[in-house]
Amino acid sequence: REALALRLDTETATLRASIAAEEKRKTELSSAAVAYKSKITEHQSRLRTEQLQIARRKETHLEELVQQVVKYLEHGYRVQKVPSKGAHTKSRFFSLSDDHRRLLFCEVDEASRQPLRMDRPSAVVWLRDLRRIVLGQCSAGFDHFAKLKKGSGDAVED
Repeated sequence: REALALRLDTETATLRASIAAEEKRKTELSSAAVAYKSKITEHQSRLRTEQLQIARRKETHLEELVQQVVKYLEHGYRVQKVPSKGAHTKSRFFSLSDDHRRLLFCEVDEASRQPLRMDRPSAVVWLRDLRRIVLGQCSAGFDHFAKLKKGSGDAVED
């Protein structure tokens, strides 16, 4: 019996020691998990703030570009319209309306190169009807306008 009691005591002691080691390992693992979670959270918040800053920069750049285009359109611009039938080109002047809701097209006098009937434009396009704007190569007029405005800080370079 004494041998059995001794053997039982040694097994109990080893089990208690292994339980204590497992609890110690459990606390170490839980503290490591908490540290890992905090690192992941910190990394995600850093990524979110970086993405937010990039989005803000892009939005600011786009707003500045839109403002530059609006100022450009407020001054008006002459364009040559080449019809699909015939070789006679027409000169047109387009500008933005005072309320910034419409794009106005007027015929241009060939002799004086001045717009005709600005009060009654030949064509009107509502800006809300525009679905897509394709930005392509800028014309010389737009580049010149941007250079003029560069001194005032309103021009944006892309």
